Amino acid sequence: MTNVYAVGRIARTDSIDYNIAHFNGQTWSPFYIFYGTPPARGAPSLRGILGFSATDIWAVGTGSVVAHWNGSQWTMVSLGTCDDVACLGITNGEQLNAVWGTSSSDLFAVGETGLIVHYDGQTWTKMNSGTSLTFYDVWGSSSTNVFATAMDYMLGEWLVLRYRGSSWEPDSVDSKQINRPGGIWGTAADNVYLASDFVGHFDGKTWKRETTPNVLYNMGGVEGSAPNNIFVVGSFGVVLHWNGSTWYQYDQLLQPAGGRKLERIWTNGDEVLIIGSTGSQAVVIHGR
Repeated sequence: MTNVYAVGRIARTDSIDYNIAHFNGQTWSPFYIFYGTPPARGAPSLRGILGFSATDIWAVGTGSVVAHWNGSQWTMVSLGTCDDVACLGITNGEQLNAVWGTSSSDLFAVGETGLIVHYDGQTWTKMNSGTSLTFYDVWGSSSTNVFATAMDYMLGEWLVLRYRGSSWEPDSVDSKQINRPGGIWGTAADNVYLASDFVGHFDGKTWKRETTPNVLYNMGGVEGSAPNNIFVVGSFGVVLHWNGSTWYQYDQLLQPAGGRKLERIWTNGDEVLIIGSTGSQAVVIHGR
């Protein structure tokens, strides 16, 4: 891995809040992307990132901002500012948490208060989600088969929504099989994994709970590179791996009393990067 980006709120001793970091294979270098004039202290926190190539990368975050890297420079717009894009009825306080798409002309981004937006390469459009819950993640097998997870921890309400090309509708999920959904990722329309209080799997017809080595709580992220190489991470440093036949738990990474929370994963098939935090300290786990 020699060209990897991670996003979040990165505070250092130089009193600047950075929102993105780049890994060149040896070291991480933080910097910030800003909207408008350079901020005195930092920039909008970025929450989700998606790359199609080294010259086509998208990131989303607080203030409904969307940032894009074209290989030479980052540009950022706010979807809550009518000066930049057509007025979408979005307030600057609404945060975008995740972004997924088939290309730079077919992007879906999800966030707070039921916010879903779509980009066709020219125009951002606000979509009707039918909910005010906060979206955590979004993934699809195609532009007409997209899943999004949403929940309100305080109210205990949650949804898995599905877009089939015309509208977003709640997917049928048994709460005994799936509860409090977080990250979602798959390899095909009939092979989708969901991180929740458990690990869930969708076979194209039904969501079912996976049999894993441990009783899991508040799983955060899921991602892989193939049907036999999938990782799920969560609270207390839980890291699970699916090899196509069994789930394996990395016990050496567990921190039951340490407050470690792992949230996102990326793997190229040979190496894996896991991003999270322990208290106020960022955690990066690099597996080879």
